[in-house]
Amino acid sequence: MNTDYTVTSGTASRSIEHVQGGASSYWESNGRVPHRIFITPRQPGVIGAVFVFIDSDDDSYCPKKIRIKVRTETGSASHVYKVTRSTGWFELPTHAESPVIKITLSVLANHQNGRDCRIRMIKLKNPSVMATESHAVKLTGAGGSFAAIHPTSRVLPTDCSIVCEDGEVVAHRAVLAASSEYFAGALMSGMVESRGEIHVSGAHVADIERVVDFLYRGTLTLPSTNAPTLVPVPDGDDLAIPGPVGALCALYVWAQRLQCRSLCDTIAGHFAKHLASVNTDPFWDFLTAYPDEALTRVHAMLLHASPAAALASGKAAAAPQDALVRMIELMVTKQIKKVATLGDDVSVLPGVPVQDYQAGSTANVIEVNDGILTIRYKSTVTTDDRTATVPVYGVTAVADFEDVDSDSDDSSSSDSDDSSDSDDSD
Repeated sequence: MNTDYTVTSGTASRSIEHVQGGASSYWESNGRVPHRIFITPRQPGVIGAVFVFIDSDDDSYCPKKIRIKVRTETGSASHVYKVTRSTGWFELPTHAESPVIKITLSVLANHQNGRDCRIRMIKLKNPSVMATESHAVKLTGAGGSFAAIHPTSRVLPTDCSIVCEDGEVVAHRAVLAASSEYFAGALMSGMVESRGEIHVSGAHVADIERVVDFLYRGTLTLPSTNAPTLVPVPDGDDLAIPGPVGALCALYVWAQRLQCRSLCDTIAGHFAKHLASVNTDPFWDFLTAYPDEALTRVHAMLLHASPAAALASGKAAAAPQDALVRMIELMVTKQIKKVATLGDDVSVLPGVPVQDYQAGSTANVIEVNDGILTIRYKSTVTTDDRTATVPVYGVTAVADFEDVDSDSDDSSSSDSDDSSDSDDSD
């Protein structure tokens, strides 16, 4: 997308044109906050998000709070985002559904109360990229299947029901007891539940149906979505996690509560194989809110994938001890390879332009040359192999979840707070 950039201030040697280069250069403001960048597409089109690349080594020049004001053909809206001090791409969604005429990016505050700011690169996410990121997720467990007697088949009469806030879900005692410690305990408790009526407080039929479907079939497909899912946090505010990741997090909460170990392991395995897609601040908060053995492994792998960013942002300091111990285990035993060596499997981070690449999919490093990687991947258009060059900071490691924990058998983003629609003045 051809785009014009203008700014309210800048230095002679670090003009706004530098954001179209690599991470070694940058635009630097020269004035008091707020620092504004005016982004004007030469031809209006739908823009899903603005990606900005920040380097934590810029210290007090690192933006801490950014407002995006989007003017479209149907109106305008503003959104404010908090940015951690870490190195990588930060996604700032526009929430625009109609063609964008102008975007005003305002840096409202810097880390360490710095005056001027630095932004190293800016990319716009167009509709074709958005389409690759919203896709159905299919989960496949490692165990057997009771699909032949699924309640919808009516082959075998059901003998129990799970009572929710808005209805009930019927099932078979034997299947529930074999697949869930929670249901097994309830059915053998000698209480009212043992007669086949299990009450689950706070549950809705849609939530329980997904869990039960997986327990019977061993597979589950979640439909594609760009909408955020509200994931409850004990003694805290709900987390708004967008896309399929949010739906998976919400499902994991129920799998954990109902003690469905196979579903927990399957969802955690998906997270581990798609580190680039889940590496967002809300997801880190989710990991902290729901610690268990499966998610601790994912937490450790995220720390291992971007250790410098985790240290700079404070995520390493806030991580549970179990996750840090697990990360050290991974490093010592070399169960996860270091990124950017020949032959590595990697995933390209959001905001790094690679033609016909499916977001979150695996690519293979076939050449390394002075921080530039040549990768091979499957085209989303022709399904043939394609090659592309990307900077080393533009990928993250892809690890095989099951290989990491043999005993039991993976950029940055930002939180957002919508602000009221306002003009560009602060």
